[in-house]
Amino acid sequence: MRIQGIVVLTVALLAWTVCAVAEEVVSPEQVYEEEVSRLRAGDTTVDFTALRMAFAETEEFHPLAMRERDLRSEAVQAVNAGDCEAALDAIDRLFEINYLYPDAHLGASICHERLGNGAEASFHREVVHGLFWSICPVDAGLEMDQPCTVIATYEEYFVLSSMGLPVKEQELLTCNGNPCDRMTALDPETGDEVQMYFDVSIPFREMGD
Repeated sequence: MRIQGIVVLTVALLAWTVCAVAEEVVSPEQVYEEEVSRLRAGDTTVDFTALRMAFAETEEFHPLAMRERDLRSEAVQAVNAGDCEAALDAIDRLFEINYLYPDAHLGASICHERLGNGAEASFHREVVHGLFWSICPVDAGLEMDQPCTVIATYEEYFVLSSMGLPVKEQELLTCNGNPCDRMTALDPETGDEVQMYFDVSIPFREMGD
């Protein structure tokens, strides 16, 4: 009887352990919601790469980002017209769709600076920096075997724009066995061509699903 009791106890403990491990599995949506809530609250120490990768696994993510583009255009027009209130309204609506859209944070930092909201401007600048270095860490992107990894093509243009490099042409290649874009840009100071490489496996996967 004692041996049977030990066996029953062992089985029960194993079952409890399996249940506990199962409960620890967290969905990408949960990771994204928890981490983006931290970021929205002002915590710029979040892991931007983990946050971006989790977002790419959610139902809300769309690699072509058409809704974001429309709202970005609306915000840019308002900024150019000197109407930062209208621009921030468009940006807030964009944030409800995609809080990791880099250009939205860039626009928010510009407008908050113009409106004298120093803390808000600083926060959005920090997010821009966090997203930039998450997409393209130091030394990445300059060689085919070390491409920057993007979740959508808008991240490619954000990186190049942040570096002051207007795009000349885009070519689809293979880097490390994965689809990648070779973006050829022009250095505005020297006129020389600059090439950068971006792993586009994630947007290709999402568009294929």
